[in-house]
Amino acid sequence: MDSILPFDLHVVILEWVYRLSQSQEVDYSTLAASSLVCKLWTPIAQRLLFRRLRGRISRPQTVHYLINITHHNPSLGTYVRSLSVYVRRGQKGALEVPDFVALLSCFPQMQQVFIDCSDKLTSDELAQVKGLDLQIKCLRGMTASCMFYQLAQAWAATLRYILISGGSPESVLRDTLTPETFSLLGIEFYHLAQPSPVQWLIPSGGDPPLREVELHAYSSLELEALVARAPRLTSLTCDANLPSPHVLAPLQELEELIIHGLPGEAFKLPRSLRHVGFHPWTYAGPTHLEYLFAALSSLPHLSLVSATYGIEPWVLKELGDRCTEMGVDFVVHRNPDFFPRGRYVDWLE
Repeated sequence: MDSILPFDLHVVILEWVYRLSQSQEVDYSTLAASSLVCKLWTPIAQRLLFRRLRGRISRPQTVHYLINITHHNPSLGTYVRSLSVYVRRGQKGALEVPDFVALLSCFPQMQQVFIDCSDKLTSDELAQVKGLDLQIKCLRGMTASCMFYQLAQAWAATLRYILISGGSPESVLRDTLTPETFSLLGIEFYHLAQPSPVQWLIPSGGDPPLREVELHAYSSLELEALVARAPRLTSLTCDANLPSPHVLAPLQELEELIIHGLPGEAFKLPRSLRHVGFHPWTYAGPTHLEYLFAALSSLPHLSLVSATYGIEPWVLKELGDRCTEMGVDFVVHRNPDFFPRGRYVDWLE
């Protein structure tokens, strides 16, 4: 029987089911049941079911099942946009490298890869990856290994967002890789060892398109290198104190700044800022706040100040009162990741 509802409304209903628990895990069981309701719902639910593959994907039986069903029904493979895997050679519970390469060939429309790996691709495996017609836009790695950097190099032409966590061994950058030209729009760094891959990802000179950077557990040298190599940043997150009062001065196009702590002296912020956000900092005395208010009052385009509930109540009250005086919106939120908004990587979901 034909549906009396427009097709777009059916899509909205199932998208709502998909997004209902997006902050945790997708409700796959409900989506699977929805795919059996009627023929109209089957392709809609399948697109959502296969959009993000994660969790137990590393089990051999799961991998072989996915390879088989996408072989017999290739359209299912085209629904996959994001793949999250744990890859290790010869380790129980981990995805073998050849199986990982085989999986990549099943998902021609995939845009994101989240990978935890500690191996190195052989020359044949790397050639297979480069031979696939993939347009990977986001690469995230829980361990910065040879294989991670090999994948970044293989997909350099289409990569727009990259997250690197862990060390960056000198031998990896020196012996495994050759210089590549990246056109990254966003970068996230977590707990990087030296030497930093900043120089490899953002060569000096030219006009890189990089606009969004998040630094976690970073060094002052990394921040200074980023500012020098990517002066056209529009969004910057720093989860540590600013190393110097003038370190951000070159960022004349910066519109959004999320910081963890304040300098203990007077400082200046780029006049282009529209949103300034604060994670909890260890201590903010009256002097620190006066420096902050002086810096905020000099921003002609400022329209939003945000903070997390982890900040002391009296500080939140002071911030709110000053924002009211300046005619600036003040938002307090529980999740420190609520801002920044409108990141490029969020559009890939």
